[in-house]
Amino acid sequence: MDPYAIDVTADLIAVLQQSWVRDTQPDPYHVYLRLAYELSRDAREGLTLDIPPEVKQILLPHQISAVQVATTILARKGIAVIGDVVGLGKTLTGTAIAASVGESVLVIAPKNLTKMWEEHLHRFNIPGKVLSLSMVTRELPDLRRFRVVLIDESHNLRNRQRQAWDAINTYIDENDSKVVLLTATMYNARHRDIGGQLGLKLPLDAPLGVRPERLIADIGAVEVARRTGGRLDSLAAFERSEHNEDWQRLLSEFLVRRTRKFLETTYGTLDLPLLAVNEHRVLRGEGDGVSAVQPLKHLTEPTWVSLRPLRPQAPAGGEERPNLAFNEGVRLLGNPEAARLGTQEFAPEPTRCALTRRP
Repeated sequence: MDPYAIDVTADLIAVLQQSWVRDTQPDPYHVYLRLAYELSRDAREGLTLDIPPEVKQILLPHQISAVQVATTILARKGIAVIGDVVGLGKTLTGTAIAASVGESVLVIAPKNLTKMWEEHLHRFNIPGKVLSLSMVTRELPDLRRFRVVLIDESHNLRNRQRQAWDAINTYIDENDSKVVLLTATMYNARHRDIGGQLGLKLPLDAPLGVRPERLIADIGAVEVARRTGGRLDSLAAFERSEHNEDWQRLLSEFLVRRTRKFLETTYGTLDLPLLAVNEHRVLRGEGDGVSAVQPLKHLTEPTWVSLRPLRPQAPAGGEERPNLAFNEGVRLLGNPEAARLGTQEFAPEPTRCALTRRP
């Protein structure tokens, strides 16, 4: 025996007894707890996030938790997806993320949404720029570096063959920008729609730490590796799969998605704002007066909308307008004959207002 050797037999046995190869296996319940602990890492780490108070005060509980989780994912992985269903306030959630990351933000959005985003950045003093999707090929090549790129309605960029996709992908790659995607319809006709959007940030051959297990079970690891250049845990590997389970596993790494059923189950005791049938019918405002109340159409049933107090303001033409404040991005529901909002004169605090029938 080497006189300089140290006997580590007892130490090795102790280590093995604490590992998965030990004789006595852990109780299934403890395995479940450990799994839940590991899977909730993003949510737990996000609890310490400092959301600016002027933004946090207008967020609902489900939006606050979404911001906390998404910013943690963004910091760790460089890309996060807000995929809440239509009407749950993705715009405000995205705004809060932009306000919380402490970086300059480039917002890319369809032309009809650029004015809204400019108002959000200005209102919350978020350093950044808003760029119309139709202008990216012209302006991105010469644009200065933004450390975070937020893309609204990102499903418009599911196709890698679009010139806009190529321009944005090149900009993100050259500037090493983090990416926030906002979309309610990440998957449209093909699973590759998901890959196209994630691919704005993730290279096809980059290791992701997860594999398309259903595809591997179907055709074998060797065949998947042959088709994808050797990597089993890459976006290229997932794009070979047509199994929902594989894509759900991949999205779980980046996606924050809430459904109405989830809100009912988790926040059922809260008086949540109502959710729109038509996302373009939005009660909006600015400063001390309502700046725009879109026509209320395609309404289905009487309900309530959460309001914040504003001073009365008459629009051009002199027609009386109710004294309503807004929850930005709140979608309105009402019955088909809804024609006005009940007046709340000089409301001293956030209140509620009924959508009513025309008298």
